[in-house]
Amino acid sequence: MSLKETKDFWNASPCGGNQELKERRLQRYRMEPWIPGILRKIAGRHSNILEVGCGQGTDALTICSELNQNGKYVGIDYSDESVAIANKTATELAPELNVYPIFKVGNAENLGEFENESIECIFSLGVLHHTNDENKAIEEIYRILEPGGKAYIWLYRKWSPKVGLAKLLRFIQSCLDKILGTERCLYKALYGRHFESLLGTMILECFGVPYMKWYGQNSLKNMFSGFNLLSLEPMGGNIPWISGKEHGRNMFGYFWAIEIQK
Repeated sequence: MSLKETKDFWNASPCGGNQELKERRLQRYRMEPWIPGILRKIAGRHSNILEVGCGQGTDALTICSELNQNGKYVGIDYSDESVAIANKTATELAPELNVYPIFKVGNAENLGEFENESIECIFSLGVLHHTNDENKAIEEIYRILEPGGKAYIWLYRKWSPKVGLAKLLRFIQSCLDKILGTERCLYKALYGRHFESLLGTMILECFGVPYMKWYGQNSLKNMFSGFNLLSLEPMGGNIPWISGKEHGRNMFGYFWAIEIQK
């Protein structure tokens, strides 16, 4: 696997598919109704926010409509196509935003453009488990967070039903690849079909994303041992009735919701 393959995947299959912002929001927040509340909480608590893995800016534009007018938001993503869409949408929505976002192409494993201890809050929802070296990304988050600063991070939960299904489907694809002498055969068969009205980009991510990782509770405690771990709880469901509604917490959650402080 390579960084180029990662960029190629997210350029071809951006998070949320090829829908306009209104449709992306409707589909995302219908499946996970707890996300808007989380975004409002973060925007209400902080004024200097960096989002690692902003995608097409769906959540970013919600945050920027809630932030205090003196706030600052920067979002980075490795997909230049997604960043271009985020910038275009921000320009169109500028009159509705309290804070105008800055979107840039960037790598979670190398946040060199940000100075040490310069960011008050880092937000990353469902991103770092798709990186080559998540530990390096966590080191970078620690480096740029100011003392007392907080990070809100969501990572795939090892023993959740959704992740278990994803593991199974990826295993089936790998077996077919060995038999047929192919590479990501099911992804290529589904290429370009986003199933947006039903599942967003979930199926394409399952078969096509180069890196997909999942974590147990103890491994996360070790990964974030340099931080003060404020909370660690299962969250999300991709189905409204098991997604925990406004708070998102539920025993079947496929995310670990992690709140840490430097």
